[in-house]
Amino acid sequence: MNTEINPIDELIENTRSLLTRGKELLVQVAYNLKTLKDSEEWQKYGHETFPKFCQEELELSQSACSKYLAVAGYFAEKYQPEEIGPTDIEKLYLAAKLPGTPEENLSRAKTWSRDDFKVAKSEDEPHAFEKVCYCKVCGLSEERHP
Repeated sequence: MNTEINPIDELIENTRSLLTRGKELLVQVAYNLKTLKDSEEWQKYGHETFPKFCQEELELSQSACSKYLAVAGYFAEKYQPEEIGPTDIEKLYLAAKLPGTPEENLSRAKTWSRDDFKVAKSEDEPHAFEKVCYCKVCGLSEERHP
């Protein structure tokens, strides 16, 4: 019987553990940002808006700040971060935008794929297909491209 531990298996397990911890930490970041914003103490740093504060003081993009605030704003009345557990912050954000209760949407965030969220959104919002073009180098839309 071979009891030697495979280094690749060890690396995989370590990576899984880090990813789980990272998900937990990002949920806590979302809640911390909500607490900071609600306290209004961030204004003492001289920034015009909370997203600017996040960008300049925390090196967090304004769009990420907005997503984290949406997650914490939606789930905070029902759950503490440790009750949410290791859940992808993007899925939590997508779930927070769906109709339903926080319980239903937390379950969706934990079990659905990103494609499941896209399908649900397409079913909830009647729309026609619209092709959009972005530059593969700079990411600007055709309308905004120099």
